[in-house]
Amino acid sequence: MFDTPAPRRRADQDVQLRADLTEMEQRLEAARDDAEVQAVLAPAGYGPDVLDAILARVTAAADAYDARAEAMAAEDRAGLAEDVRFDACRTDYVAFRQIARARFKGDDAATTALGLAGDMPDAFAAFVRQARLSYANAALAPYAERIAVRGYDKKRLDDLTADLDALVSASGTDTSTDARAVEATTARDGEAGTLRRDYAEFRDTARPLLRPFPELTRRIGL
Repeated sequence: MFDTPAPRRRADQDVQLRADLTEMEQRLEAARDDAEVQAVLAPAGYGPDVLDAILARVTAAADAYDARAEAMAAEDRAGLAEDVRFDACRTDYVAFRQIARARFKGDDAATTALGLAGDMPDAFAAFVRQARLSYANAALAPYAERIAVRGYDKKRLDDLTADLDALVSASGTDTSTDARAVEATTARDGEAGTLRRDYAEFRDTARPLLRPFPELTRRIGL
């Protein structure tokens, strides 16, 4: 366990880490609770108190693992919410531009004021900025009255702007959950790294000490 593995996908690594934690906990508890094993290991500094300290690190690593899994799930949910809102806002803006282009065909001033020329921006910030400007100007004279008869009265334009506000808010939530996921991953990796070091020393000490006693080795799974 914890020998150098072949590279594998992150999900596989997560599953392996959880399995390793369970296995380490079982081995450490067996070494602590078996009197015959303790007779061999305690003189080498692996009495119950020391093994309890390593077990506490197993618990800390497991807690960090769970916190990271929760943070990653929250990140996925936030990202999905933002994607859904973004797609809906873009669909609404495409519809607005189609109606407005037909309504103000040949009106260069309207084309400029309402952002009807060229392609719709793909970048998040540029899209939000252009859509806000289009809706704001569409609510002003001389465009408001003409676009209102095509279903884009002030209330509709305000609702579309509110949807953009919600999109920006969802983007902020997604950024926040991204940061928490990174922090949780760092914490998990830190706890796992400390545990790997301590467990490897225990394993590498216990194996040669217990080699003359194969039955004891079998009992604790080393």
